[in-house]
Amino acid sequence: MLPEPTPNHIKYGKWSLINYRPDEIELLASAITVPSKVQRFLSSLYTSYPQYPPVAIFKFLLLFTISTFKHLTSFYRWALNHPQFLRDLGFRESYDVLVPSYKTFWHFMHIRIGKEKIHELFSVTIQAVLPVIRKAHKNQNIGTRAILDATPLTATTHDSEASYNGHYEKYCYLWHRLICADTGIPLQFSVTTGSIHEGHIGPALVLRARLNNVNIKELWFDMKYAFGEALATYWLLGITTHYRISASWNVSQNYSWSTLQCVYYKLWKNDAYRINASYNYVLKFLALHGYLRDVGIHLRNLRIDEYLEASDSYIEEVSLRSGIEASNGYAKRNSGIKEREFRGLKHVLAHVGFYEVGRLILAYSRCREGVNGVATNKIGS
Repeated sequence: MLPEPTPNHIKYGKWSLINYRPDEIELLASAITVPSKVQRFLSSLYTSYPQYPPVAIFKFLLLFTISTFKHLTSFYRWALNHPQFLRDLGFRESYDVLVPSYKTFWHFMHIRIGKEKIHELFSVTIQAVLPVIRKAHKNQNIGTRAILDATPLTATTHDSEASYNGHYEKYCYLWHRLICADTGIPLQFSVTTGSIHEGHIGPALVLRARLNNVNIKELWFDMKYAFGEALATYWLLGITTHYRISASWNVSQNYSWSTLQCVYYKLWKNDAYRINASYNYVLKFLALHGYLRDVGIHLRNLRIDEYLEASDSYIEEVSLRSGIEASNGYAKRNSGIKEREFRGLKHVLAHVGFYEVGRLILAYSRCREGVNGVATNKIGS
């Protein structure tokens, strides 16, 4: 059985935040289950028969990412003193040695997986996990409502790859997360330098999620993600968006419907041009012919008008994100990721990737136990 939340776990809303202590990690070793599809992927990483089981190494690293240990070296030293924990993971004595060297674990995370394979590992995992979660909840719509959020990961001293973020006022990386609004499990993720414009990240995460059979229909996000190009892309994908209105935004007549119509009329020579085209057709035509930003700002203007006409109902509509973001914020502060020290984008990406995969494996393991509702109540973000 997976351990229940203990008093050292912070609870907020529907989610309990997972940051397991060593005694709980020992219980998890024999309880977590890795889908067979993921096991086959791990085995495919080797060109010859591995001396130590890849699944055991994989589970070892997953448990490290959700533990209270700050460094992999300290987790490794603790594991050496708990041989039953290692056996529960699947390690067996090979040449009188139960567990490989520390360097083997490091190599597996940063070289054998690394930045080249971490997104593929996540894709394989969510494709195996999501159908099980939907079946356990008897809800095929899980994963269709999502939250887009980001958090800074403070760079270590002399990290030349990190960059300055004016909002957070520090050198950092940004950890972008696409989170299921109903269960809190990750649907997609990305890590960038701190200075990148966040609005361009959202569409990429949504499109990558679709490649993993995660068809998002509703999306909540902060105003910093409400770029014109992004809003138009979501509209083209048929996604209903919810976001707060910035006090600095103004309704510009340069992107009014009449202005867009004039732009459309000037493109009459295009083969796809239609006389008396509908509103939706005109917007789609312009978005696909070099006016993506114009269409996005036009859509944003409509939301500003909606807010001005009925601000209370609009705020209520976007308030779901506030509650989930509060829970997600606690999760990010208590996940242990932000306290770990790693340098360079590829190392940050590997750690974050294993953390997100760990969230999925825990959700899968709880659902495999056959207890309805545990994925929502226990997994969190």
